[in-house]
Amino acid sequence: MELTPTANPNEFSGTFESDASIVYNYFCQKGDWDYQEAEYNGLGNPVFGPNRTYNTSDVVPLWYRINKITLNASIENTVPNTLFVIGDFNSWSSGIEMAKSGSTFSLIIGGNPGDKFPANTLYKYYTNDVVADNWEANSDGSLKNYRWSISPVMNDKIAEFTTPLVSTGFKNPEKSIQIFRTSSGIRVEFDQGANIELYTINGVLIEKTKAYNSYIRELKSGAYIIRVNGKSTKFIR
Repeated sequence: MELTPTANPNEFSGTFESDASIVYNYFCQKGDWDYQEAEYNGLGNPVFGPNRTYNTSDVVPLWYRINKITLNASIENTVPNTLFVIGDFNSWSSGIEMAKSGSTFSLIIGGNPGDKFPANTLYKYYTNDVVADNWEANSDGSLKNYRWSISPVMNDKIAEFTTPLVSTGFKNPEKSIQIFRTSSGIRVEFDQGANIELYTINGVLIEKTKAYNSYIRELKSGAYIIRVNGKSTKFIR
C-alpha cells in the first residue's frame, strides 16, 4: 500500500482498514524485500528491522537498500573546474565526474530498475585541479575521512582540498587580482585589463602581454615569477 507525501519534508501518511493486531514494515521501493526499513547492527551495518506493531506515528531510521543516491556538494572556498566522487557504489574503481552549476556539483548514482545500494555507502570527493587526485580536506587542510551516505539525498560542503586551489592572492588599489595553479599551468583573474609579464625564476622573460579579465597559460613544473600591473609574485607550478 502506497503512502502519500504530506506538506512536511520526508513525511508520508495513509489510512487503511485493519485491526490492532497487525504487524507491518515500510519500503522505499516496490517489488523487492531488500528495499525495506532497517536498523544498524553492532558493527555499524544495516540489517532488516523488526516487524512493527500498530502506532499512530512511526520513524524509519534507514533503509536496508536504496535504489539511488543523490549527491549535492557545495564548495566553501575556491570552486574547482571539475569534481569527482568515488566510493562503495562502484567498488572504488574510478571517479565519477559530477555536473557543475556555479559553486555546486550534483550527481545521481543508480536509479535504474534493480539498482541497490546499502544505506551506509562510503564515498569521497576529489578534483584534478592543481594536481591529480586532489582529495577533499578539512578546514585545517588535513585529509578528510570517508563520507557516509545515511539517506538517499546528501547535501555536502567541501571546505578545502589537500593541495590548495589558490596558490597566491593579492589585492591592489585599482583591481582585484587572483592567481591560481591549475592542472596544466597558471590562471590569473582580474577586473578589466592587466599588463602581464611571465618570467622563469632566473629572470628570463617567457611572455609579455596585455590581457582582459583573465590570463591562462600552460607551464611545465617549476618556479616562476609573474608580474601583474607591475606587482611581482613568485609562482610554483
